[in-house]
Amino acid sequence: MPCLTPRACRARQGPFDVAQRDLRITGVIGRGASGVVHAATHAPSGTTFALKVIPLDVREAVRKRIIAELRCLHAALSCPAIVPLHAAFLSEGSVTIVLEYMDRGSLADMLAARTRLQERHLRAVAARVLVGLAYLHGALNIIHRDLKPSNLLLNSRGEVKISDFGVSGQLAHGRAECNSWVGTARYMAPERIAGRPYSFSSDCWALGITLLECATGRFPYAPAAECEGGPPMDFWELLAAVTEQPAPCLPPGGGFSATFRDFLGGCVHKTADARLSAAELRAHAWLTPFGEDDPAGEAGERLISDLVRDAWATGVGARAARVPGTPLEPVEE
Repeated sequence: MPCLTPRACRARQGPFDVAQRDLRITGVIGRGASGVVHAATHAPSGTTFALKVIPLDVREAVRKRIIAELRCLHAALSCPAIVPLHAAFLSEGSVTIVLEYMDRGSLADMLAARTRLQERHLRAVAARVLVGLAYLHGALNIIHRDLKPSNLLLNSRGEVKISDFGVSGQLAHGRAECNSWVGTARYMAPERIAGRPYSFSSDCWALGITLLECATGRFPYAPAAECEGGPPMDFWELLAAVTEQPAPCLPPGGGFSATFRDFLGGCVHKTADARLSAAELRAHAWLTPFGEDDPAGEAGERLISDLVRDAWATGVGARAARVPGTPLEPVEE
């Protein structure tokens, strides 16, 4: 089974030289539209990796998405805010991607454990995520297109990294607009959900919606019935809300800072061209406590570590985050 990892990428992996024969699958971390994610131990080093197994499809569009994901992850090895790829293996029926194992789950898991997240924690998360988005947009010319709480992963070192490039778009000929329509509709910008061309700023919208949801404990467009345990909005209700209602914002009061409110306004402006770019958001006053040279560095990692520790104390985070050795689904013998 051939390895798809270029030598240039393998040279930057540090101590890991991953061969498929050295991987021992220990459990299933999760399942999604693009495939299954396993936890696996690398026998020579004892390191746990996440193995994303994606079934191959004869359709050319699916193959292009897989190639885009591999190229994106290979190129992103040097960015500390993106989950790195260590190797990839191709077979006739699937492609297996070997990724860093983020051992403390996702931002969605933290939200489930805490109901809502404090502004100081969200500031640290946003600072790190914007490092990744600025790298994707500026260095790689890529729109992520599926940014949401479950795709922002955390580890025990207090790091936050962007994951899941299964729907990321490699922009042809340096053009930054896409007419394709993929990803999770709830976090789509107005132009995307309406089926119009979209650009990098759609990721900034998704970040804003994610932060709003985490800060308030509810999806910004959710009707009262959904908040009370009723069925979620269907697509047409969501389309009408996102395109016809004013841009969402934080509720009055709540102890939120003025700079946080202004930051979110720069993310979720309904006019795409009026939104702040990832680079502009990184320079926003809300993030200045971390400084420009080391955004969400040691101070941010301490905040994220505090968030993870508190979530673990509830027991909910521990179940949701798939601690190594206690996989969500055991491997059948």
